[in-house]
Amino acid sequence: MLTFFNKKTINSSHVKHVSLYISEQEEKIIIAPLYKNNAGIYYEQEKCSVLKFPAEATILGDEVIKSFHLFKLQDKNLRDQKLKDWPAFIHSKLKTVKAFESLYFKIRIDGVNAGNIFINIEGNTTTDNDMIIKSSLPATTDTKAIGERIMKVYKACITGII
Repeated sequence: MLTFFNKKTINSSHVKHVSLYISEQEEKIIIAPLYKNNAGIYYEQEKCSVLKFPAEATILGDEVIKSFHLFKLQDKNLRDQKLKDWPAFIHSKLKTVKAFESLYFKIRIDGVNAGNIFINIEGNTTTDNDMIIKSSLPATTDTKAIGERIMKVYKACITGII
């Protein structure tokens, strides 16, 4: 009876997230799986995948889905974190966060809801900061199609052409 009222058993599902950073100049794609702490804040895991840009669509999709499934709850006090501790920045091997932010473009991959049956792939356009390009797919879509869709969203965000 006591376990029925245990908060952990009532809501054990969470929306999964992955951050993806693309730099044509650096010829890299950094894929960062996320954790969620007890305060409900999502933060990047220390271990990221790094691919050469441009990546084959199947390889990109495989790595994104693998990272998507690495999501988990892990409590961490983020108050003492510094910007230089940012895992994607560290994997970029750039010297400054400012350089990282100017050379890399962020794409977010999120579950649509706690079931994570569908994923959203989205990014802000570079031509109009008020515009977001978003595409949704079933999470079970073949990884080549997921990789292709990620690149379509990326190109639409960069060029402003859909």
